[in-house]
Amino acid sequence: MPLSEAEFYGAGPLPPEERKHVALRLLECVDGDTAVDAVMENWLRTEVADIYDALTADPSRGVPLEEVRADLQSTWASLREG
Repeated sequence: MPLSEAEFYGAGPLPPEERKHVALRLLECVDGDTAVDAVMENWLRTEVADIYDALTADPSRGVPLEEVRADLQSTWASLREG
């Protein structure tokens, strides 16, 4: 049986990883790919830009592409599995 909004909020705070999972699932339910695309674009313009600047300043901080891809695939799979 689905929770009401009051029951959901009354359940107490969720750990950060759980909040991210719930947020992504809610975005997919409401706006589908459009909302996820907006979140991704915001992430690219903020966090990724800062990381790029740091990497440009110190190239030794780089991570091999294969390692990055494996990490992204693992993270995405865990978010999609629920």
